[in-house]
Amino acid sequence: MFYKISKHKNINLKISDTHKKKREFVECLEDINTYYYIYSKIPNYNFFISKLDKPQMFYELVELFSTIYLDFKTIGDFSNSKCFYDFIHFKFTSFNYLEMDLSSTEKIDLLFFDLTSGNEWSVIPMCKNINKNGHSVIKIKYSEQVLEIIYVLSTIFEKTIITRPNVMSANECIYLICQNYNNTYVNDLGEFVIENLENLSIYENIPCHFINYMNEISAHLKQQILYYKKNIFYIDEEKTERMRTKNIMYCMKWCETFNIPYNKINIFNDKSSFNP
Repeated sequence: MFYKISKHKNINLKISDTHKKKREFVECLEDINTYYYIYSKIPNYNFFISKLDKPQMFYELVELFSTIYLDFKTIGDFSNSKCFYDFIHFKFTSFNYLEMDLSSTEKIDLLFFDLTSGNEWSVIPMCKNINKNGHSVIKIKYSEQVLEIIYVLSTIFEKTIITRPNVMSANECIYLICQNYNNTYVNDLGEFVIENLENLSIYENIPCHFINYMNEISAHLKQQILYYKKNIFYIDEEKTERMRTKNIMYCMKWCETFNIPYNKINIFNDKSSFNP
């Protein structure tokens, strides 16, 4: 038996102690996130590894677009955030950028969604704004409902890729790379009609092999999260410091690989030598 019940009399925790333990848990989780210091301050120092003051998703997009090739000239943004706009200006020099919503009618080559906070089904009707052979990049939190969305997307794009950049933290978010839009759910006028999907009963006829494949992906994501969290129980102060030092090295290497300006830190010197 690998555990035992404590018989100590003082088994009650004060509220303040509970909050303290929660805070320590969060700090440990950050320490074991390999690329956390790219976009977050190093403990006791007032700077990041990256010289760009950008949120985590910016670096996720940098890695993502460095590993895939998508041909486009016009870009639509359905994220309602400044992050994708900043990334596009950082990465590309020639493009036409448009902010999109459910009332938009413009046709574009690449449509980006950030659906991590909900409104997942908005991605389907918005696909009508994508040019033939256009693409979509979607950040979304994996769930049983998302399984249906992924299946629908796989029927209107020639290729649908599920991926997670290395710089992502331990959560259940994924990116969907949908390539070469070729919608077949249209009416006689060639217009996209969401009701056609319901008439075909597509949701009740998802193939078993597709469900099994997505269940494997879900299990893999949860395994990654458990791997990060279980390590917390084996971390002491000395190990935390070693892990932090190692992660700083990984962060500098990541920035160098993806051409991000970064603060060079000599991890073998005293902390007093940490100068950005």
